[in-house]
Amino acid sequence: MKRITETKQIATLQVITDSTEISTIYKKEQLTNLLLK
Repeated sequence: MKRITETKQIATLQVITDSTEISTIYKKEQLTNLLLK
């Protein structure tokens, strides 16, 4: 049971990291669009 919990925590961290990277890329694109206009 303990191993399943650890795997879930790692998966959750991975999801958080991925969504943070996506939002960072999105913000950079938004800034670039503002600068180009």
